[in-house]
Amino acid sequence: MWLNLKSTQQNDRKFCEEHFISKNHIEHVRGIRKQILGYLEQSDLVSKNQNQLNENSENWSVLKAVICSGLYPFIARIERQRGSMYTEIDSKLTFHMSSVLFMKKEGYKATLRKLPVEWAVFEEKNRVGRLSMLKCNTLVSSLTVSLTSGSSLLEDEYINAGNSKTNLDNSGWDDDEWEDFCDDQEGLMMMEKNYKNLKIDGLLKFSTSKDDAKIISELKSRLNSLINRFLADRKFKFSSADNELVSAFAKILETEDARFKLKK
Repeated sequence: MWLNLKSTQQNDRKFCEEHFISKNHIEHVRGIRKQILGYLEQSDLVSKNQNQLNENSENWSVLKAVICSGLYPFIARIERQRGSMYTEIDSKLTFHMSSVLFMKKEGYKATLRKLPVEWAVFEEKNRVGRLSMLKCNTLVSSLTVSLTSGSSLLEDEYINAGNSKTNLDNSGWDDDEWEDFCDDQEGLMMMEKNYKNLKIDGLLKFSTSKDDAKIISELKSRLNSLINRFLADRKFKFSSADNELVSAFAKILETEDARFKLKK
């Protein structure tokens, strides 16, 4: 939108002021973007066909997936029921005051409890005493994290979901209902029979049905294979199957974000 205003000689400065954007910073970002694009074109990794490159440029679900992949392992787990946020090395985190997710009036725990998903990607972490504050945050779904973070997914036999894993299938339940289900022995027996664990690292652990686990693992494997083939061959051309894979990936992410009513 800012580029459109600038190209039509409209008041882009007013746009920046209304949206709390630094005009100098966004000009700097634009310069870096052009520089990176130039390097990619010189390396023959991308063509000069801007329409092809911008196919998903307004698909926020895909853009967040790219951010999640690029910033891994800078991902924080949000325990909504307890109103807490942490990583493997930080036990207490909060959003920085400059973040759009920071809500002073709501309070720390109330803010976290109202968030729709369990994961926040961040670019920078500032420590003040025992508390660390996260800057440049993006909320992402469990499916986005499982598909884009790390190099692979490890499948384990199902163990008690407990509090260390995020369930990929419980979006229709509130936290209390999910905890009651996990405490029920019959429920646990059913999960042990029908569910699998998916693990990326010590923090990123998920539980889902065996069928969904198989689909997620296969999709991630194919995406990784496509990326590796693309990087290994500068003259790589996407086949119709490759394009269908990317389209399916984008559609899955869009559908998942819609389930959680994540704003676009």
